[in-house]
Amino acid sequence: MKSLFVFSVRSGMPETYPQLLPRLGIKQDDCLFARDPDPTAEMFKGKPRKYDVYVVDIMTTGADQHLAIIRAIRSAHGDGKILALGSGKEFAAPAEQAGADTFMCFGDGSLKEAIEQLAPTEAPVG
Repeated sequence: MKSLFVFSVRSGMPETYPQLLPRLGIKQDDCLFARDPDPTAEMFKGKPRKYDVYVVDIMTTGADQHLAIIRAIRSAHGDGKILALGSGKEFAAPAEQAGADTFMCFGDGSLKEAIEQLAPTEAPVG
């Protein structure tokens, strides 16, 4: 079972993830959705719950704060997989320098597949 942390201030995104979770085999209780960048960065300073995958949506407005969230996650949870999302390729290098494992532009592929590549669903035993 995977767990997922999502940061996004993009309108419409809170509605997207609940529909995606069942297809990823993730329970609603195993997903945290954050919208405010300041508390989000703060919450990773005390090494709280670890998530398997962290999705950070980088927006042009607030990009420095969003990259700071990636750095905070990487610092607190070095082994977590971080997927950075953005509307343009100009965020790819800064996101990877901040600690993201991979970068994906919106519309360049399936969010479900990108998350699956970072943390494959384990096949049932038996």
